[in-house]
Amino acid sequence: RMWRSSRAVVVASSPALALRQSPPPFALYQTTRNTQFVLVHTPTTLSRAPHYISQCGYTTTNASPLITTTPTTSTVQEYSTTVEDTPHKSFGLRIHEATLPLQTLPKSDKPSGFLPPLGNTENLPFRFLRTKNQGMPVYRQYRQGRTKIFTILRKYHGEQQIIISELHRVLGNHVKIVGKTNKIELEGDYIAALNLWLKRLGF
Repeated sequence: RMWRSSRAVVVASSPALALRQSPPPFALYQTTRNTQFVLVHTPTTLSRAPHYISQCGYTTTNASPLITTTPTTSTVQEYSTTVEDTPHKSFGLRIHEATLPLQTLPKSDKPSGFLPPLGNTENLPFRFLRTKNQGMPVYRQYRQGRTKIFTILRKYHGEQQIIISELHRVLGNHVKIVGKTNKIELEGDYIAALNLWLKRLGF
């Protein structure tokens, strides 16, 4: 889902959506609203980015952008890969709080950014299966007239409570997580964070 607040600012529910909306140069910020990211097109100077953001009524989590680009950067797909390579900075994953080992993601040689499972999951207390299209079993769901966003985890085996406990560690105890039959629901948009978490676990 994407909102355009002005000619200079794009607000989106995921970094990937924001990155597709503007040519370089730009700066990408995460807002204090967990489900929104702000991309500022900066044809003149990066120092104007905070001004544009505040004019549109948004507050960022950090003074520095998550990612910046120059006019010489070649493709938007590369920007998306760069964001995914820094999950602890981009999506709020608390890497150092994880009790399960997280692997380093290699660079993808695919334009889509696709990576096969890293493996080494034999000693983990749960398993996640990819979808038929080799995607992660992570889904976004809108409710209450599209005013609320939920993230849904499916296709897993193992003790559900262990998964929920680990999610609280890497996302924070403030995230509302509910275990249901054959699925786990998180209140908010954590699609990008969970995709990266599962990839780094090796699934």
